[in-house]
Amino acid sequence: MSDYLNIISLIIELFSKERFRHPRIFNRLIVGIIFIFLLIYFYIFGWITSQDRTVMIILFSLIFLYAFIAYKAVNGPIGLSRMKLNEIESVIEQGLSWNRDDLFSKMPIYFIDFTEIYKYKTLQARYFIERNDFKKAYEIYNSIDERKLFKNEKRKLYQNKAFTLIYLGNISKADELLETIKDEKDPMYLMLKSIIFENAGNIDSASKYLQKALNNIPGDDSEINIKFLVYNNFGRIRRIEGNDIDTIYYYRKSVELAKKQKNKQLLHVSYQNLIHSYLLQGEYDKVNEYFEEYQEFIDINILNDLIELYNFIIELDSQKLDFNSLRKNIVDGYFKLRDKIDGIKRLCFDVNALRIMFNANMDLDNVLEEINKNIECYFSIKMPDKYFCFKEIIQVLKEVINYSYYQKFYPLYQKISFYIRNLALPDIENYIDSLKDYEVYERCELEKEKIILIKYCNEIYDFDRLYKNMIDVKDIYGNNGMFIDMIDMDLNIVDECFNACRYVAEHNEPLNKIREHLKLAEDNVSKIKNHPKANEFNLRLAYYFLGLGDKIKAKYYLDKFEVSGVAIANYAFWLQGYYNILKLNL
Repeated sequence: MSDYLNIISLIIELFSKERFRHPRIFNRLIVGIIFIFLLIYFYIFGWITSQDRTVMIILFSLIFLYAFIAYKAVNGPIGLSRMKLNEIESVIEQGLSWNRDDLFSKMPIYFIDFTEIYKYKTLQARYFIERNDFKKAYEIYNSIDERKLFKNEKRKLYQNKAFTLIYLGNISKADELLETIKDEKDPMYLMLKSIIFENAGNIDSASKYLQKALNNIPGDDSEINIKFLVYNNFGRIRRIEGNDIDTIYYYRKSVELAKKQKNKQLLHVSYQNLIHSYLLQGEYDKVNEYFEEYQEFIDINILNDLIELYNFIIELDSQKLDFNSLRKNIVDGYFKLRDKIDGIKRLCFDVNALRIMFNANMDLDNVLEEINKNIECYFSIKMPDKYFCFKEIIQVLKEVINYSYYQKFYPLYQKISFYIRNLALPDIENYIDSLKDYEVYERCELEKEKIILIKYCNEIYDFDRLYKNMIDVKDIYGNNGMFIDMIDMDLNIVDECFNACRYVAEHNEPLNKIREHLKLAEDNVSKIKNHPKANEFNLRLAYYFLGLGDKIKAKYYLDKFEVSGVAIANYAFWLQGYYNILKLNL
């Protein structure tokens, strides 16, 4: 009897340890103990005797087999589940996310254990991130039962949540989440903090945290994805700080890691960053060398590969100001990609192609014919894509509809104008009401669209209302740590104030606000150094100072834009218009 009491005492001591009370271990341990007690019970009551050697061997073998499987399954999927999950992960890493709409349509019925479901959900979130659907990714991360995670898994989950929240615009919540797992030795934590500081306009602190992340990455390849992210982001922050040597050095390191990992998304990001940096420095031999190397990884049967390749080729042609090659590649890309896309994706693709062709000053007849033919289908697209498709189309048609060649599209222009003027605003308001509180960026973008529609639809120009709404949006950006977007909003306010001068009888009020917000934008642009958005901001500052008659400052900011080396052909049509006016007047 004392032996049995000792066993019970041992079990009680076992459950007193925190690790063994963890749900993933506790449940398996209970089942194992039940098996052992049943064996003892059968032995005590004589149902199994020491003479039944074969039965004893079989039962003990089954218990040991269960213990082995249970031990392995605690830390991750095993057997058929593991094979299926590896297959799914391979599909994602090959860049096939856009080709496989059905990849996560239904979870396999044999995924029963928590570790299987947990791994499945993390892959599902990765899949949606690759498809730029951060909302779905965040919802999936939120659906994971944190109580069943080990400490390290919980830390990674919080990091993934913070990452998606940053892209959703709820940066303050992302920062709060990171503070609960604060670890100044964890490179992923440090890198995410760096991104938060960059969004807040604090480039020095962003660089400091990335340097810490760099100092703490493992020497081996045990965390190769994290090492890639740190190298790539460090190259990016050094570019913002104006250090070309470091930029190239760390982008090249990220390329080597991407090649070793054979992850398509990492390959696209790293090669494009490196090639673009060489192009800005005028090292065309290196551009050609790495572009040829990059093309070797492109699979024309993978939709995302073709999209990435053609978008990048168009960017390179624009930067080189090679307009003949640009127009040829836009047309080639349009016809090669369109055949691989169907349904709503094709409708949105046509609108995107229309904008690219318009910015490149190309013939729009073919793509407008396709849009016109499918116009009723556009009304079935879900919000907000429906609105943004119509907005892009109407902006182009406004510019070309007065040319006799495009008059045949006037009924199309009227149909979309009716939607914009009468239906778009309630559509946007209803969609905003459906957004979650963490979808800050999308809400702000749609609030800005509401401001445009209020101006466009109302017969009376209400400057005070427009100005108040724009200030409110800027305030939301500020509360959520989106400093870059605050600068953009200040410049939007300046733009609207110039517009107000045509409608408001007393010009002093909008003029005073122009000077106020132009000063705020000017002071803040200097804080973000060579951030990618700084070039656009400098160009806009130049244009607005020219509008105030200050040619000295206008020339100063135009020179800053031009010294960046980024060609104006890379920018939207309206910014190209600003640039042309500046060149004519300075």
